[in-house]
Amino acid sequence: ADVVLCTRCFIRGNYQFGLSGADFKRIDLTVAQETRTGWSDAETLRLLEAILQYNDDWRMVSDHVGSRTEKECIARFIKLPIGEQYIEPLNIQDDKEPAIGEENGERNGVNPTKRRRLTPLADATNPIMAQ
Repeated sequence: ADVVLCTRCFIRGNYQFGLSGADFKRIDLTVAQETRTGWSDAETLRLLEAILQYNDDWRMVSDHVGSRTEKECIARFIKLPIGEQYIEPLNIQDDKEPAIGEENGERNGVNPTKRRRLTPLADATNPIMAQ
């Protein structure tokens, strides 16, 4: 008979009488999920619709997609290249002389907190996806 146990139950010995630890085989579910088929266009569309509707409520997003888990939805969203098309290019000027009104970081009447700045890792690839 097939018996599925969580790691905690296996370690504690919470399984049927007459079975031993040698009777079980470890199956890594993350590897099993990765071998699953890729995302269809319809699933990706449902994912995007759900994200627009439910924001980061991944349980609701997963329910809307219907055929994927929360983790699969998150992983797919991270891999989508949708963010780059909405980022505006920065206009970096190489002025040697400060402009009038630039004393406290203010440039051309724009408050320094309103200007867009690059973070040190802005051009780095996603370290989570690189693993």
